[in-house]
Amino acid sequence: MRMKEKKIEKFREDNSTIENIYNKLNGNLLKYFSEKNKSIKVDLVYLKFMDYGPSCVYYPRNYVPTCTSSRKTDEYNFLLTKFWSKKALAHFVQKNNLAVSLKYPFKEYGTSFSPVLLEELHNYLKSNSVGSTSYIFPQGQKKVKENAVTIVLEIRFLNPYILEITYTPSSGGLYPVSKKLEYRNGKWNDLKE
Repeated sequence: MRMKEKKIEKFREDNSTIENIYNKLNGNLLKYFSEKNKSIKVDLVYLKFMDYGPSCVYYPRNYVPTCTSSRKTDEYNFLLTKFWSKKALAHFVQKNNLAVSLKYPFKEYGTSFSPVLLEELHNYLKSNSVGSTSYIFPQGQKKVKENAVTIVLEIRFLNPYILEITYTPSSGGLYPVSKKLEYRNGKWNDLKE
């Protein structure tokens, strides 16, 4: 086993039960957005989900590509699938009565993502897919509402116990929100800048 594989394996072992801590937060995640955008009902949340690795710019021709990634891909993907387990996604959708969409790497699942994604989550996302996008709807809803109030939700793991959550509105008249939270003393606390 190579050094990188050993490191990620140790990271997974050290954080194997982190889902229990994330479940104290993920169902109530919209409250931070609602505090700034009072009386606005969000209909659709686009989740920034798996990190596919660095994005590279190959222009101009014959130029050495410039590649950037804002995350440590393996650790991020592992923590994200712990944060958004099948149960957590379903609970978030039903509790907030909204639809969720996310891009999902079906073609790559058999290779680089299979060590990260649990079969239950993969099957759940695949069964709710249209093309390369998965849609999760609240009970009784079959499609995205017309003129849906939409936000993009991204979670950055500064470490497994410190998160930065960014809410970016796709609909006009809404305020973007960014929140840093830390898990300590058995609960999630705001981190003041």
